[in-house]
Amino acid sequence: MDQIHQAAKTGDWNKLHRMLASGANFSHRTDDGETAMHLAAKGGHYDVVALLAFYGDSVSAITQKGNTPLHEAASMGHIECCETLIRCGANVIAQNHLGETPSDSARSNGKADIVDLLEQERAKPGTHKSVTIWDQ
Repeated sequence: MDQIHQAAKTGDWNKLHRMLASGANFSHRTDDGETAMHLAAKGGHYDVVALLAFYGDSVSAITQKGNTPLHEAASMGHIECCETLIRCGANVIAQNHLGETPSDSARSNGKADIVDLLEQERAKPGTHKSVTIWDQ
């Protein structure tokens, strides 16, 4: 795991900011296809998610299983990360390779507050995107 991934995973905003401000490349992925954004979202580090988004990291990147950062945050129950990802443009109805949405991931992990948040977002006019991101 490179330094950017490690900083994202541990929520080290200051270290990550220094690296990104100096032009560090954050496009590398783990063996599972996770980006720094996935690791920050999985860890509940909403401030790091916002920082990565500011520097252009994708909120729509998918892992080898087709999970977006929103899938990761939702399954772990990180509501602030989910809110941050949504504000940054995450697709609340993106489907992974099993056809599961972030709401499905939250539901299967008993995260009712996340399910409620995602269903409310899904119901908002103009937010329903009929997109399946299988081949990115």
